[in-house]
Amino acid sequence: EYELPQDIYSVVAAWPPKSRPFFTALLVVSVQIALFLLLLTDQIGSKGDSDLINVPANVPIIVHAAQALATIIAIMDQDDLRSAIEAFFDGLPTRFKGDVAFQGMGKVQWNFACFVRFLQGFLSVFASFILAVQSKTVFDVLLNFLGVKFVSELDDLSFSLSLIGYFGSECERASKKIAEVQFQQDNRNKVDETSWNRFWFYKYAHVFGVFGVLAFLLALFFWVLISQNNGDFSPQVFWMEMTDSDAPFAALFKGCYRVSPSGTRHDRRLEYEQMGFEKSGGKFAFCGDLGGEQAWTFMIGESATDPCRDYIGRSEPTTAYNIFDGVGNAQWFAPGGQSFGSMEVSKVLGVGVNACGRTPFDQTGANICEQLKFEGHIDVSQQGSRSKFFDKVFLNNSDSTVYTYPALTHPIFVGNSSIPGRYDLVFFTGKSWVL
Repeated sequence: EYELPQDIYSVVAAWPPKSRPFFTALLVVSVQIALFLLLLTDQIGSKGDSDLINVPANVPIIVHAAQALATIIAIMDQDDLRSAIEAFFDGLPTRFKGDVAFQGMGKVQWNFACFVRFLQGFLSVFASFILAVQSKTVFDVLLNFLGVKFVSELDDLSFSLSLIGYFGSECERASKKIAEVQFQQDNRNKVDETSWNRFWFYKYAHVFGVFGVLAFLLALFFWVLISQNNGDFSPQVFWMEMTDSDAPFAALFKGCYRVSPSGTRHDRRLEYEQMGFEKSGGKFAFCGDLGGEQAWTFMIGESATDPCRDYIGRSEPTTAYNIFDGVGNAQWFAPGGQSFGSMEVSKVLGVGVNACGRTPFDQTGANICEQLKFEGHIDVSQQGSRSKFFDKVFLNNSDSTVYTYPALTHPIFVGNSSIPGRYDLVFFTGKSWVL
């Protein structure tokens, strides 16, 4: 003999359809499943990012440990998942001892109850997993786990309330009858332990099912962990511009930055290089020990490889894995502690990655235009005729001020109608191009 679990799913499985208790139980089941579906819809792909499940760029190792343990505990604690598999393979009871209302139980109704019980149990476990891998702290992992557990126990709570009459006298009577009824099943748990047969499989099917779900989620967890450590969930390309900065060279490093093609990482965080100036432009990297603090740092040129030693600017103290959290809108400082201004960063998506805000003026080397042709209105207040064609001339500033870096020198364009003592020039001031 055995008893049914004391929850709402037993009412769906055993009580006659077209009755108030059955539809009340079905309503509770629908609310429970709907809550999990709404939660998953809100958490998966709802932010419009390329990252489908909104996983953080990375988290500390202790958080990874908490995520793995929470996933295991969520599965082992999920009674509905286990009970659904066991009830399905045991099949409809062959005999019962209790109210005559149970004589109308059918196989379709029994299997339907098993299905919705399994669906709710799986959604509960999957929601726990999604919220766990999205968490950035151990506290968040535990808090999210408790929230999911509350929803998963709504069926047990509803049955308990039904027992004491909260859903009316008819539901109270049905709940008490289900709590008292005794069922029998031919050959239930009677198997030959020394031989492999279908009855042996039926007995342990719930074990295979639970560990199968556990294996699936752990495999997904390790995929997330490896992807995080590879930087797959970190920003790949972004636009940076220094603001409120008095440094004359600030505008030279405005532009797009991408993950270093070499895959260089510092303290499990990616290194970023300025697009178009990979060998001589700006670089962002993370320093794990900057005078006892942690911070993102800014370096220049391929010779700068140590973010804790070769930097010209550093952020406020931070442990952020995502560069948007560590760089954006944070105050920056020179090595001596002087204020360096702040930086604005923004995402670059889709076709913008290819163009990435570049103009023909923003490149160096052989790919830049050899000649510019100006068309359109020229201010009439400027005396004399103006050049329409400007030819490229590179100026080597290797011995000039500290704010000028030879590798980043922009070309000067000289008007081809210029005369001695009066030149038409297009050149870069450090903040903008001027004529």
